[in-house]
Amino acid sequence: MTRPTARCAATALATMLSTALLATPALATAPGTATAPATGTTPDTTASTDGQLLLVLDASGSMRDEDGAGTPKIEGARSALDAVINDLGDDQQVGLRLFASTESESDTAAACADSELVVPVGTGNQAALSAAVQDYEPYGGETPIGYALQEAATDLGSDGQRSILLVSDGISTCDPDPCEVAEDLTQDGIELAIHVVGLDVDSEAREQLQCIAEAGNGTYIDAADTDTLTSALTQMSTRAFRPFSVAGDPVVGTTDPATAPTVGEGQFTDTMPINQDTPKFYRLQRTTPGSTLHVGVTMRPEAGGLGSYRMWLESPDGDSCGTIHGSPWSAGAGNSFGTAGVSSARYGDDGPCQEDDEVILRLELQGGSEELQDGQFEMVVREEPPVSNADELPGVAPRSEWQELEPGEPVGDVVGGSSLNDAPRIEPGGTYSSEITRGEIVFFRVPVDYGQRLQALVEFPRPTGVFADTTSGASDIADVVIVGPTRSAAEDLIARAGDLRRRAIIYDDRAVQAAVTTHEVRWANRTSGNQLGSALAGDYWVGVSLTSNSEVRPTVPFTLTTEVFGEVSGEPAYADPSSADDVTTATAEPAETSVDTSEERSAPAPEEATEDTAAAPPVAATDDGAPLGLIVGLAALGMALLVAGGFVLARAMRT
Repeated sequence: MTRPTARCAATALATMLSTALLATPALATAPGTATAPATGTTPDTTASTDGQLLLVLDASGSMRDEDGAGTPKIEGARSALDAVINDLGDDQQVGLRLFASTESESDTAAACADSELVVPVGTGNQAALSAAVQDYEPYGGETPIGYALQEAATDLGSDGQRSILLVSDGISTCDPDPCEVAEDLTQDGIELAIHVVGLDVDSEAREQLQCIAEAGNGTYIDAADTDTLTSALTQMSTRAFRPFSVAGDPVVGTTDPATAPTVGEGQFTDTMPINQDTPKFYRLQRTTPGSTLHVGVTMRPEAGGLGSYRMWLESPDGDSCGTIHGSPWSAGAGNSFGTAGVSSARYGDDGPCQEDDEVILRLELQGGSEELQDGQFEMVVREEPPVSNADELPGVAPRSEWQELEPGEPVGDVVGGSSLNDAPRIEPGGTYSSEITRGEIVFFRVPVDYGQRLQALVEFPRPTGVFADTTSGASDIADVVIVGPTRSAAEDLIARAGDLRRRAIIYDDRAVQAAVTTHEVRWANRTSGNQLGSALAGDYWVGVSLTSNSEVRPTVPFTLTTEVFGEVSGEPAYADPSSADDVTTATAEPAETSVDTSEERSAPAPEEATEDTAAAPPVAATDDGAPLGLIVGLAALGMALLVAGGFVLARAMRT
């Protein structure tokens, strides 16, 4: 088989490992294919029956060889697959395809077209899957990965959420090139992702398998033995049946505010401006005089770019009532996320924009943001009614004081979400076990009420196995962040937390901890740039990332302990009680996302557009717009710093 293309190989070696399973295809969800939960509801993160998962397994003769633990690879694969099958629900659609399973000869056309669908994709077929796994034997003389992927895509069809989970222990030995196949299959199939597990592979095979996952909008994970393979397959199959990460009502911003689409409360998708000289405009509809409009924009740059963008809220007369600067960050070159949120109440209830029937949102790229140009983003709009008890509510929250918090005995295992939308909800006051892969960002959902403050403590135990063998110095960096209900960072950057920090360097001889806390949730926080993320009660998101300069991608265990402190108090009494529901749409803003909250009383005149964008008709936001947006990026500035042994430095959020 031809070697992976130079482009794919280079991208793979640069750390592609993205959010797991369906985070990436969700990035470009087709317009109108999903809607957001009604305000005050929590998106369902339980297994969905809509997705399809096809396991594609290597049956080549090398699967007889022993893995890193001395067990024949085929036995480890059977054991891991049995564990996954036993956890399947009766309504989950799963199938099984083998390759290199019937032709023992090599260098033949038949051997390079050796792939069979042994269990068609369907529900309630656990018995058939288990039987097929038991019959699964190493046999083939070639490894036709590209052909098997083509056939797998045909098995899954062209509609709906589809995932291919490829397990292989070696490099493809047949045409077509599997990297090119993966790219062809997913370039238009935004609901298809190809995820790959390399079973005790060498560096050459890892390079190609990482390339397949990268080109296929998927995730790559290394597995050295039965235990790590079971962990990887469990993690991926769990995420396969969760909702898409990005969705909303399609809207097209224009380069002229006069023709901009009108949007109400809800969730929307659009693409970023085509260049830094061509801002986009949206008209945000206000239904209640004096209400506060919250707007959040999140994105995931395709190329791992670290550009930046600015959001302006302006009155129809051009007065600025809020602005914020957001910069996506990267947990490895292929996994970037960014988010920023802004409020019309930045200058209080008597400030600009508070009485206008509509507010103009101007979205513009900053210099050096070529990788963000024309990329898809998600916008959440929330209208918060005026309150009748403003004089009785506490003022802006002061700096937080960390209270002692220690990991306890885990109350359960939980697979972190690859986005805010599929983040599992956990109850504060407990410790949960989870896993992450190098280059990955995972999220968890925690409810927080007015008068309360959320603390999150992440502990990585002393490394073992492959992870211990491949980490040293500052090669692995863990971060923890919290994002509030309106897509603004909710952590208190200057909180007193003793020796704990939001970032921890992983050492091979000890356990390490990272910690973060929010401000106390208060209604008055909406007027502050620093505390804006903690202005509303609702679900808050804890994000955990692991940045690394190592190309080896094992699953890494950690525990997450959360607790809320403070009694429920200071709840605003809304003028319209029907609108007082908690906000649950949010996106995470990483510890290392740069956010400039400097405000200007008067917005500069919009820069003249250099290229016209078609105007869209007004869009009315639906009450059940899409599940929430793309996670945020956490991470480090680059591998060069890591290799040099320095800390992975990133631009911290600034006010």
